[in-house]
Amino acid sequence: MLDILQNKLLSWSPDKADQFFNNMPRFVPNGSRIWEVSPTGYFLYDSVCSTYFDYNGKVYTLILGDVSGEYIQKQALSDSSAGNDSIAVERPQLIQTTTIYGVTYTYVEETRPYNSLGINILNLTLVTGVSKTERIAMVATAFSDIKEQLKNLANLTNQKDYSEYVDIYEHVYYNTNTEKYFLVGKFHLKKSLNPSHLFDQYNAILQNYEIL
Repeated sequence: MLDILQNKLLSWSPDKADQFFNNMPRFVPNGSRIWEVSPTGYFLYDSVCSTYFDYNGKVYTLILGDVSGEYIQKQALSDSSAGNDSIAVERPQLIQTTTIYGVTYTYVEETRPYNSLGINILNLTLVTGVSKTERIAMVATAFSDIKEQLKNLANLTNQKDYSEYVDIYEHVYYNTNTEKYFLVGKFHLKKSLNPSHLFDQYNAILQNYEIL
């Protein structure tokens, strides 16, 4: 898979992205990432990151720079959450650095909880066919559950609390079979004496909940 992801990454160019998006203006972060569908999953790639998402919950990533330390921390977090009453975390199974034309990249193979890719929270609220009020309640419930479960996980790892920002729309997914949330992606968590600020921005979102 490493070779495939490397070939995808090297095949990307601004012209190829413009052609893929029919020259539409793109302003959002990662707005020029190309996707390709395969029989068992899909690729998402640009010049700095190439990822394959398998429908069985396996995720393979090749990303610019040596970020192995962050993935090792994520691995420890995932191990701590296993078998405990805390939110499950996507687990890196293989972490290694490699070079492409003298530039360092990190290659990671990960497994998501419950052996499925899950559903992104934003997509979940859009596909359930519920009212705006019910959507707000759904997101609020996710905030509350994750906050309490992260506190439980912090206690297991002898830290005061996890407080650094986690984007609920980017990092929080939902498994329909187990009806549980889990964390995915490249996020940062650290101990803090001020556990409240993690969800301050979430409260602000609820107060100005207009995007759905």
